[in-house]
Amino acid sequence: MPPRPQRMARRLHRWLRRSLLWLIDARPLSYGVMALGALLLVLALLGLGSCVRGCVAGGAGGGRATSDAGSAGEVADVRSWQLPASFDAQLSSRLQELGREDVRVAKALDNLDAYAKVGNGGAYEQQKLLKLAADDPAAIDFVADLPESYPRARSEEYASGVTKGVVPRLYQWDKRWGYTEYCGRDFGTTGCCPTSFSMVYMAVTGKTDVTPGVAGELAQELDMVDDDAGTYGDFIPTAAERYGLECREVGRSVEVIKAELQSGHVLIANVGPGDFTTAGHFIVLTVWNADGSVSICDPYSSVRSGQTWDPERLVGQTMRLHSFKL
Repeated sequence: MPPRPQRMARRLHRWLRRSLLWLIDARPLSYGVMALGALLLVLALLGLGSCVRGCVAGGAGGGRATSDAGSAGEVADVRSWQLPASFDAQLSSRLQELGREDVRVAKALDNLDAYAKVGNGGAYEQQKLLKLAADDPAAIDFVADLPESYPRARSEEYASGVTKGVVPRLYQWDKRWGYTEYCGRDFGTTGCCPTSFSMVYMAVTGKTDVTPGVAGELAQELDMVDDDAGTYGDFIPTAAERYGLECREVGRSVEVIKAELQSGHVLIANVGPGDFTTAGHFIVLTVWNADGSVSICDPYSSVRSGQTWDPERLVGQTMRLHSFKL
């Protein structure tokens, strides 16, 4: 790649200065020759100054605008997007920042209206998807490609391996099933319950045949979904019975969670408004840690899945708990 015009001009400037000094010190030459050489170098330097100013002010290609408020040569990416007024200020600010940093987010913002046309979600779906991209870097690819990929007819298989007794981290917005239609919209924003069940199924059986997509198909086959309410909570014990898993509903308390997890069980929690949702959501409680915290798998957030949680905080948001024996 050739040097920038400014750098080339500086190099030429230094070369001409050195040449002028050499002429002055070159005693074998006649004074007439030295004078002529010096005159030519001075003229070249004057022309060079104009060239440098012209290059900086005009700017060669790069697609970035020169800042009106800055001095000549100061450039800034001033691209911005008109976001819906329903987006809160913090979300809008974060999306503007990410759009200027990440071409995938810029792609989503350029195609903003398409997200309101995903199934029956409207403006609610639009905001939820853009917030997902702002909150979770791992989900940006899913969000950016959604308008051109939804709806997909069938989900894909889970080719990765699993270990019996270990809950795999699966996400409802995984591209292998996230673009299928579920509850009137994309599975990526509505499929938390079947994804939670799939994680537990894989941990209990060591098999991968019941993916989140397959579990979602079962929920629809059983008519246990609602476009407004999502998946009915009774799907968890019903699906467990269908696949022969030992499942029972347990009480909601710190003592129960501790006893179940330390006994080698795993729990699916149906949680209400709080840290995980503004309405209803499903997560998997996996491990009681030595410090008294709980590890979880949140099918909607790799960020929250990477954190440990105070069991009291979890209990305060939990509506139902189902235990599975690993």
